[in-house]
Amino acid sequence: MSDLQHFENANEAFDNKEYKKSLIELITFINPNLLKKEDADKDISFVQGQGSVNVHITVKNKELEIIVPFLKLTEKTNRVALLRKISEVNFDDLMLSQIVLRGDILQFEFKAALELCQPNKIYGVIRRMAIFADNYDDEFASRYNAEFVEKAETTPLSEEEKQKVNEYLDQICEDYKKYSKAFKEKSLGDYQWDIIIVSLLKLGIMPYVNGTLRTDLYEYIYNLLDLDISFNYRLDKGVNFMNKLCSKNREEIIKDMYYAKLFVARKKIFSLQILQDNLRNIDNMVQRYSNKKEYLAMFYLLQIYFLRVIYQYNLEEKYIRALLDALDKTASMKVKEGSKILFDLYQDILNGDLNKKKKDNFFTKLLKFAKIKR
Repeated sequence: MSDLQHFENANEAFDNKEYKKSLIELITFINPNLLKKEDADKDISFVQGQGSVNVHITVKNKELEIIVPFLKLTEKTNRVALLRKISEVNFDDLMLSQIVLRGDILQFEFKAALELCQPNKIYGVIRRMAIFADNYDDEFASRYNAEFVEKAETTPLSEEEKQKVNEYLDQICEDYKKYSKAFKEKSLGDYQWDIIIVSLLKLGIMPYVNGTLRTDLYEYIYNLLDLDISFNYRLDKGVNFMNKLCSKNREEIIKDMYYAKLFVARKKIFSLQILQDNLRNIDNMVQRYSNKKEYLAMFYLLQIYFLRVIYQYNLEEKYIRALLDALDKTASMKVKEGSKILFDLYQDILNGDLNKKKKDNFFTKLLKFAKIKR
């Protein structure tokens, strides 16, 4: 049975007023390995890790309760500033759930009667609670001097993996410095934006990036892509972040890299249609660059879009391999030849022709990991 079928089953069960069965199907859709043999006649209670927090879900007495503890206030905590920020999150980011202070513990909470637990609504509630708690705990603990409540189960990188990550970071920083300098010397300063977003996306696609590093990357990537923000402001912020990152003690970066269980996938659901639609959005630019032989512009445009779909979507392996293979091949090529390879892949994706078997390359070897829902 496909994951999507479980979601359809959840809606069907809800329509038939089989509310507990509906929740079991919904949870199975979110995480297929969690409730394999759950009896709809019994209470449901489990705790599942989501990055650096734990999600507590209980179904009993005809009621669903979701709790995600994420911060503990101490004597050193800047309570006024933190609670002001929590109020902003409650009003702006959350919908039906809320962050509540219980004693000294801040936790996301949601409670509802089963007959009100429509699958689409509950999926949105669970996803927001889990992902926001995982996003905010590291940032708020650092910014407001709070403590973590629970530490979810994590697995550190092996020494071999740490070595590969260090090599990867060295390459990213080396490329950033080299190309940033070259663009300035050739009066192509605007292309600094391109090399910054490429560098951040290459870091962001690593499956074991967690903690404050993941939160920072998310913030800077989406700010750099936000057309409502002044270009020069985005560029200046990006340059400052990359310079600080590349000069930072490597151990400080590596501490935010580890394997973490995920109850809810951080990335969006993927389909070939979604990937094709994403690429069609830039078709006019791609064709214009191709016709005018503007190879540098096309080279970076396609790099950025390929990296973005890897960063944002749970791609099937054959698409990840195809995209990473092209990015790896073109990394050391001249722009003209590299842009042709990326353009050919762009057309293959639009035509649905990706049947060629890809071998492991630097990217895929680095990104091999235990099958963790992302």
